[in-house]
Amino acid sequence: MDNLPIAIVEHPMGGIAPDAAAAKADAVIEDIIEKATRWMPRAVASETRPAFPAPTVSVTDTIEEINDLFYKNAWSDGLPVIPPTEERVEKMLSGTSMKPDQLIGLIPPRMGAATVQIIAINAVMAGAKSEHLPVIIAAIKAAVHPEAQLRRWLSTTRPVFLTVFVQGPIVKELGIQYGQSALFPGPKSNAAIGRAFNLITRLLGGATSPPGRVGTMTTLGAPNYSSCLGENEDALPKGWNPLRVDCGYKLGDSVVSVFGTTFPLLQNDHDSTDGKGVLMSTCYLIGGQLGRAGGADPGGMVILFGPEHAATIARDGYSKEDVKRFIFENAMTPLENLVRGGVWYIVYEHQPERIKKMVADKTPMIPEFDRPEQITISVAGGAGKQSIVRIGYENPPPVLIQGATLTRAGR
Repeated sequence: MDNLPIAIVEHPMGGIAPDAAAAKADAVIEDIIEKATRWMPRAVASETRPAFPAPTVSVTDTIEEINDLFYKNAWSDGLPVIPPTEERVEKMLSGTSMKPDQLIGLIPPRMGAATVQIIAINAVMAGAKSEHLPVIIAAIKAAVHPEAQLRRWLSTTRPVFLTVFVQGPIVKELGIQYGQSALFPGPKSNAAIGRAFNLITRLLGGATSPPGRVGTMTTLGAPNYSSCLGENEDALPKGWNPLRVDCGYKLGDSVVSVFGTTFPLLQNDHDSTDGKGVLMSTCYLIGGQLGRAGGADPGGMVILFGPEHAATIARDGYSKEDVKRFIFENAMTPLENLVRGGVWYIVYEHQPERIKKMVADKTPMIPEFDRPEQITISVAGGAGKQSIVRIGYENPPPVLIQGATLTRAGR
């Protein structure tokens, strides 16, 4: 990190007067120009340590001492890990036909190389099984897709939940929880897959504060050791396709989506008896929460309807496209909430002209979305009048699970 052209602007830049922000910019502008026009790297590429094979360390300590070593070196998430011995890593790699040196992606902001071997090492540490590895690999591939905006999620001060959403036949084959209490990390598959994903993105991404300490750049952080669940296809109403089919995959495919969102919002609607009532409840919950992060920086919304809410909506003839259109047309935020919510002047320049005009005209209610495609709809969970709304950036496409050797799905 010492050999990167980084210009440091004194924190904070938000919540200060314009002249104070300008003064901070003036103080660093010469350094920015210097690094942008005259900086040259000191090292040559040949001196860079190769991503494969992964380096090893020799230890003969107890499991407690090994975990202390890992913690002191920021090689863990704070919980005990399974030591990734060569034998355990080789066994983990037996779960995929992919070569250990295959690069799946670079994890920002440090741009750590996520090879299949490195992913397997972290999977061992998380307590995953060999058959989980193809799902974890696909999750990392989904996370590094440009639309996922992983750099923003791993270096933001916002509380972050990165959720692995598994869909298709592999959900039941691996025993991934998708029904009652789907987000609870109790089932081994949910817990291990989600934890491995977080270890990889945290440790390879390097967005820790302070450097060398287990943590993230978020102001308060989020209790997110593991966030993984499956789509509840058993509860999909008639006429509602699985999410992967909506995205162009076949019904027999198994895929992984990765959603980067803030804290989930609970839709606790026991009153509505028809589809419109449930959807209006969804719209009221969304109102004022998205912050109109539209325009050049489109906001994303993931709505995981509980089966009972989904059944009520579909019973009244609403397709998934109808649901997106309804929310697009009816999710509004009061003008006062928008301009006083704390982020309006940050995102103003990115807004469509129609929104700027509505604000200038003091229109009482402002649309939350620019288009229905910003909304992703699925079904998860079990009995109860509960659904979850999760706010994020643009939702990236799912990734096909491939190379599995120990399961029927994902081959």
